[in-house]
Amino acid sequence: TLFISPGALFSHYRIIQQPADENVHPVRETRFSAGAEFKVPVYNRLFMLYRPAAEYRVFNNSQRNITRVRNRLGLRHEFKQQTSIMLYDELFVNTSGAGSEHFFDHNRIGFNLSYSVRPNIKIDIGYIYINRLPLTGEETLNENNFLLHLTYKLKDNSGNN
Repeated sequence: TLFISPGALFSHYRIIQQPADENVHPVRETRFSAGAEFKVPVYNRLFMLYRPAAEYRVFNNSQRNITRVRNRLGLRHEFKQQTSIMLYDELFVNTSGAGSEHFFDHNRIGFNLSYSVRPNIKIDIGYIYINRLPLTGEETLNENNFLLHLTYKLKDNSGNN
């Protein structure tokens, strides 16, 4: 499966470490990305997933634009047609714009449960552990994130989902 994101908008807020950090305006980012996902059967309803992608990140401040690649490797078990569980590791590296000392961007280890409520509506709940190196720092930070995603899939012209 191939995918492309013609644009996504983000607001990055500073980590609050001092009272003055609460008043700092967020850095805005526009991101363009493209990639592919490969699904290889392993056993019965167990699949290995590989998802390489590239991103171009444009910031609204003096920071240089960054090109970043990401590679996700994981396992997904499909219990029924509408339910699956996935475990993955995803590595992000900066290939230009961040300097060689920030080649490593971050690594995500994640787990999620997906349930398709309808053919075009899916809910994902999960957990992601992130180890990341901020562009303005020299030490990695560790984060624990819980996620809840709602996905609505538009129908294509042929009437397929």
